[in-house]
Amino acid sequence: MIISFFGHADIFYNEKIEHEVYLQIKKIVNNEKVEFYLGGYGNFDALVKNCCLKYKTQFQNSKIYFITPYIYNSYLKNKENILHGYDKIIYPDLETCPLRFAITKRNRWIIENSDFIIFYVSHSWGGAYESLEYAKKKRKNFINIYKDF
Repeated sequence: MIISFFGHADIFYNEKIEHEVYLQIKKIVNNEKVEFYLGGYGNFDALVKNCCLKYKTQFQNSKIYFITPYIYNSYLKNKENILHGYDKIIYPDLETCPLRFAITKRNRWIIENSDFIIFYVSHSWGGAYESLEYAKKKRKNFINIYKDF
């Protein structure tokens, strides 16, 4: 099973949101083998990474992957501290994609390759919202936990 996450980069850290994400992970995974696909940008992604790391310490049947939109060395070197805790870096085949579209293409790749997606989308603009709409279009299984807060 592959679970991915999308949320606004500018949310404030909130223990209630973190707790809800963690509960959803446990509920969805239900002790199965799981891979988590993370984008590694912004506050929501940092909160999600904490949840995934916590889950991984309790359940050894999980892996955490950073899905990168870029492969050039200066980008990955600058992300070195952020990349701590990931099991692997995955680079979708985006070589022919212009850099300005790489994140959108990467997000679509994540959605297409996920079994379940956890969103935190509170407004109708930005990358998280676009990803939610794309997941709907692709008829993916997802939850938007924003409605609970």
